[in-house]
Amino acid sequence: MWCKFHKTKSHNSSECFTLKKQLEEHKPAEIQTTVSSKNNYPRFEEEESDSDSESNSEIKLVGLVAKKHTSTKLAPLRIKVQLKNANGIFDALLDSGASISIFNQKTMQANVQLGRKQVASSTKFQTVNGEVTSDGSAVVQFRFASLKPSAIITHRFEILEKSQDAMVIGRDIMTSLGIVLDFKKKVVQWDGHYAHLNTGGSHSFEVSDYEFFEESKEIAESAVQPEELMPDTLPNSLVDEYHQLLRDNESLYDGHLGRMRFEDYILPISPDYKPVNAKPYPVPRSLEGKARELSQHLVSIDVLEKIYDSEMASPAFFLKKPNGSLRLLIDFRGLNRFLQRSPYYVPRILEILLRLAGAKCLSTLDANMGYYARRLATSSRNYTAFC
Repeated sequence: MWCKFHKTKSHNSSECFTLKKQLEEHKPAEIQTTVSSKNNYPRFEEEESDSDSESNSEIKLVGLVAKKHTSTKLAPLRIKVQLKNANGIFDALLDSGASISIFNQKTMQANVQLGRKQVASSTKFQTVNGEVTSDGSAVVQFRFASLKPSAIITHRFEILEKSQDAMVIGRDIMTSLGIVLDFKKKVVQWDGHYAHLNTGGSHSFEVSDYEFFEESKEIAESAVQPEELMPDTLPNSLVDEYHQLLRDNESLYDGHLGRMRFEDYILPISPDYKPVNAKPYPVPRSLEGKARELSQHLVSIDVLEKIYDSEMASPAFFLKKPNGSLRLLIDFRGLNRFLQRSPYYVPRILEILLRLAGAKCLSTLDANMGYYARRLATSSRNYTAFC
């Protein structure tokens, strides 16, 4: 017994009054043929799907505009979407009035570059401008960049070349995943995650690069401009050359998290290691929202990953900074007791200054977030689990 909408075992999905009411309110038009497919979409996939078989379903969909760039009035709620293995982030329309999900031909072109195939489809749509036949279908893997970026969704979309929206998320995806829309608050909820939606009008998407907007940069607090790194004591003869050097290497300090070119680090665990399961530290209710956002952000930039089979659990808590943001802190004292120490000689400041004798140009290096740039080996990740 399981309800996929309420995520509870108290009743079945077939007995859920909320689902029955939702289906009754948004009942699709006549289904002319039975939908038959070997695949059950949407689903979560970590590997590329090999299924690109032809779609033969024929469905009428009321309310979709196929030819003219007409503003969508019924459900102008948009969410940030990113195709798997692609850099671009774009707005997808959340349309509870659409029985199936679609995207346009330009988005399909980007999907083809990721190795996907477009196959024939006989699906027909009944729009305000008359009946329109699908231009094909394709399996797409994508993520909701602003909602739950760690989850990869696999689904077969129909293609409408003249659609004004890059992607339309229909009831087939929303119902299957249990996505809840709050039209009053303009918020979407899925699996305990929340995101505010863009309520702007429909776009014509007359931009290059397959209608993808430039990817939003996650700027860390260490991001600086070249001008901020210019030393005050620099001779005028070197100003232009120094400034150009900084601009040529601007990607090194623009706030993006890079990765050290070393082998994955293996924790030196001692033979007498015993797992420690600590009690989680409480998170103040006033910080729950920001704490969830920070955790999701660290997952999206591959600093954290979810694991469920570790015997180790170190307690974690969040520290509020003066600017209002949070810092994640993990109490690894239980783990540190079982780490084999590697002695390292730290030179004295006087020795360092003697080595710099005769140097003409000195520089400092701020290794902010440096620990995040060294990847931990897969075999060592379970040891660093926290709660």
